[in-house]
Amino acid sequence: MSASDERCYAPLDGKDINLIRVVRMTYDRMALLTAWNALLLGILYLAVQVFQFIFDEQGFRAD
Repeated sequence: MSASDERCYAPLDGKDINLIRVVRMTYDRMALLTAWNALLLGILYLAVQVFQFIFDEQGFRAD
């Protein structure tokens, strides 16, 4: 068996790894996670801010 023998290589050895594709997939996932995080934090912020209006109508003050 020599080093140039086809049996010495795995099927995945012949595939090229495209670094740009890997970075783009990672960036897409990070962008989606960031957008989801912004949406959830925005909903949480609005939910916390509405308590002031509800309790002010009932006569409570949060000073």
